[in-house]
Parts: sequence; C-alpha cells; structure tokens
Amino acid sequence: MAKKYSPSVSNEDSLIESLQDPAEAAAYIEAALEEDVEVFLIALRHVAKARGMAKVAKQAKLGRESLYKVLSEAGNPELRTVNKLLHHMTKDARAVVEPALGGAKATVQIIADCRYVGQGHEIRVSV
Repeated sequence: MAKKYSPSVSNEDSLIESLQDPAEAAAYIEAALEEDVEVFLIALRHVAKARGMAKVAKQAKLGRESLYKVLSEAGNPELRTVNKLLHHMTKDARAVVEPALGGAKATVQIIADCRYVGQGHEIRVSV
C-alpha cells in the first residue's frame, strides 16, 4: 500500500504565517521599501493577509472589498489609501519597537521621493 503524504504548505502560506509576527512584518515591509512599488504593494498585500484582510480594512477605515481591490495584482491604489494602511501598520510596529526603547518615544516619518515626468531630479516630500 502506498504511503500517504500530507500536502505541503505553499511558500505564500508559509510567508503569511511568519508575517503574523509584528517584527517579521516590519522587517518584510522595510525590505520591500528598498525595491520598486510593485514589490512594496505585494508586501502590503501579504502583511494584510497575515493580519486578516477584514480586520485591516476595518482598522484602516476601508471597505473589505476595496482593500482586496487595492492590493490585488491589478490594483493601482491612491497614495491616500496606502497612507491609511501604513498608518494602521505603524501602530503594530510601535508595539514591537517601543518596549525596546527603554522609555524613549519613537518617532515616525513617512516620506516620498517624487519625480516630475521629464525631469531629471527628485524632490522629497513628507507624507
């Protein structure tokens, strides 16, 4: 009789499970920020799945369907929507970082590098 093996866990399922740890999620987002926008949006989708899409949508004050659409492979989110998601995820990151600061207060700065079409320089803008 042939031995039965349980199906293996997919790479994405394993990743989603590891991203339930806030420290892992923060490091994952930080690494994605060093890549291009598409990689960053994929990372946001993975972290949102790990946290629970319905929960993230509610906390970010977005409709669940809107969140799925924004973070889909075909999604093209507005900066305002991404900012709402980052604001929510910043709360999770603070829960990990602040206890290690020994009473010091953590500060968060969100910036965007913008480039006008046809221009050869970037400007840095606080978001």
